[in-house]
Amino acid sequence: MKVDELKAELDQLGIEYPSAAKKPELIELLKESE
Repeated sequence: MKVDELKAELDQLGIEYPSAAKKPELIELLKESE
């Protein structure tokens, strides 16, 4: 998953990317859901 795709995914969920970047488990969860 590219970073811009990840940002778009987070944006859809209403999550700010910088705050999500502080939560690696959230990013891992998104990658696994692909």
